Amino acid sequence: MLPHKPIRLSMKMLISLLLIASVMLFACTKKEEALISFWHSMADEQAVAINEMAQAFERLHPDITVRPIYQGSYDQLHQKLIAAITSRTMPAVAQMYESWTSQFVSRNLLVPVQDFFDGPDGLTREDIDDIVKAFRENNIWNDRMVTMPFNKSAYVLYVNSDMLERAGIEHAPRTWEELREAAKKLTVHKDNRIEVYGFAIRPFIESLTTLLYMNGGHYLGPDRKTLLLNSQEAHEALQLLVDLVHKDKVAYVESDYLSNAFGSGRIAMYIGSSASFPYNKEAVGDKFRWQVAPLSVVPGKEPRVLFQGTNVGIFTRPSPEQAQAAWKFVKFLTNSENATKWAIATGYLPIRYSVLKTPEMKAYLEKNPNYQIATSQLDYGIFEPREVYWESMRLVITDQVESALNGRQSVDKALQKAVEKSKFVLEMQ
Repeated sequence: MLPHKPIRLSMKMLISLLLIASVMLFACTKKEEALISFWHSMADEQAVAINEMAQAFERLHPDITVRPIYQGSYDQLHQKLIAAITSRTMPAVAQMYESWTSQFVSRNLLVPVQDFFDGPDGLTREDIDDIVKAFRENNIWNDRMVTMPFNKSAYVLYVNSDMLERAGIEHAPRTWEELREAAKKLTVHKDNRIEVYGFAIRPFIESLTTLLYMNGGHYLGPDRKTLLLNSQEAHEALQLLVDLVHKDKVAYVESDYLSNAFGSGRIAMYIGSSASFPYNKEAVGDKFRWQVAPLSVVPGKEPRVLFQGTNVGIFTRPSPEQAQAAWKFVKFLTNSENATKWAIATGYLPIRYSVLKTPEMKAYLEKNPNYQIATSQLDYGIFEPREVYWESMRLVITDQVESALNGRQSVDKALQKAVEKSKFVLEMQ
């Protein structure tokens, strides 16, 4: 066999090869830096909407790849984010509740979105002011906007309009007293049993929170450490729920989502999230007329509606190039056009005032007056506490609310225990 002849490269050829190698290396690096993973907890139609927006973004930015990854329930998402933080494998972007954000901010794990506001792909003052005030303010830590609001909902009263009419009730209850009286009239007995309950309650903290806030109460004092759980406002709120179940016997406790019970005609009213619109619509179909009403108020108290939902944040793990690409995606996801599409597709609230002025939303509101009731609550929104310890504390409170609703202990005892156990949570911080 003849020996291989050594390959002689001219200087010109060598330089050309080096240039080609450099371009290929840059392209590979660029492709890697432009890969954005987005962890979320949106399933079914909500996941479809997210995937469609990600694909639309990629068409506008062919140099950036977005991978939306469903991570299960919110609890599962939180657990996976904690595990990813431990292993330093965080996604570029993720949904997160405010209490999670407080935890992440305390460890410098997030790039504040405000860092991008003055950049080439930033936001004008008009853009910032366009974000609903309650949402905008709840995304600020240390005087900087850290996350962007995404899927937000308000609590409303769902009412079976046909049942209301048959019971001779002219309008949805507007006060606590009217709510109680309507629940009595709407409860139907047949053969010594209750065929239809006037009201239903889920044994979770939200059932207490909606009424507590409408009654002017809070969970924490201004110092964010003083517990106000055993207040008169909290007692009156929980007592009303317990009385509806055990004294008046016109409500029942159901752990499952109440859209199915509502759609089957087993209950006439319930308080739930505006995010339940699509589920109620599917459950009811054409079986009866139904409506959404604002939460029943307490005379003399300023209406304050519980808002919930997550925001989207950018983790510090990506390179500067990835962080910039992540911001472009977050900005795209939350602009007026996509916020309109998201709200219409999912029933979540508009996160921008301009959404209400888009032709698409105006047309949607005309066809869906129930959704218009939810959007009318934007200026009355109030959120749960966002302290790091809140997730643990809300589990403690939920246990006591459930115990009182199921008749295992009095309202006084439940609230007293909630305070004691919540103090323990604070002491562990």
